[in-house]
Amino acid sequence: MPDLLNTREGGDGPRLERAFRALAPGGWRAVPCPLIGFRPTGGVLVPEGAVPVFTSAKGVRSVPGGAGPAWGVGPHTAEVARAAGWDAREGEGDAASLVAAILRAPPVPGPFLHVRGRHARAEVAALLRGGGREASEVVAYDQPLLEPPEEARRALRGAAPLVVPLLSPRAAAHFAALAGNACAPLHIVALSRAVAEAWGRPVAAVADRPELASLAEAAAPLLVGGAGGR
Repeated sequence: MPDLLNTREGGDGPRLERAFRALAPGGWRAVPCPLIGFRPTGGVLVPEGAVPVFTSAKGVRSVPGGAGPAWGVGPHTAEVARAAGWDAREGEGDAASLVAAILRAPPVPGPFLHVRGRHARAEVAALLRGGGREASEVVAYDQPLLEPPEEARRALRGAAPLVVPLLSPRAAAHFAALAGNACAPLHIVALSRAVAEAWGRPVAAVADRPELASLAEAAAPLLVGGAGGR
């Protein structure tokens, strides 16, 4: 039976493990190996009347809570925003569907503000402006690349297979550099085709939807049966 290399940092790590254990209970262990950190820049505020657009729950956690309308990229981010007081609507888990949902919705009085990390693939504010909406962006947090802890290094040097969930192209590229000399068989589970392409090698599975629940569904057979590709 393979083990899980838990590639998420902070509170996202336990959430990932819970999602995977719900669908693949068993004797596998979770080895912490956070790939990307979370560092709020501090001092970022959402101006009164602006409608924040959160493409990550980290963005929600990087600004004070509010009470007005907001958007979250998917159900989890919107849920975190609601817990912070925002009246949040949600997209389908990726930036393209989020922008499409905002453009379909009735226009709101205030301008949109994309609360983003320093490293972001989608230019959400530019896409909204292209759709005729007033929009700007603010960098509210940084995402430093992290080195694997010693326990993860030992697992990568070992012979036991590892199921490795990768949730962003940047994380995938970083792990590809880290795992170049790995001895353990690696069963990569990618959140999307873009993530799989950034990994640059065969993957064991790709999630049907860019959501943690779908990623867990893709990984569950690997944790139970251990089949996959390196």
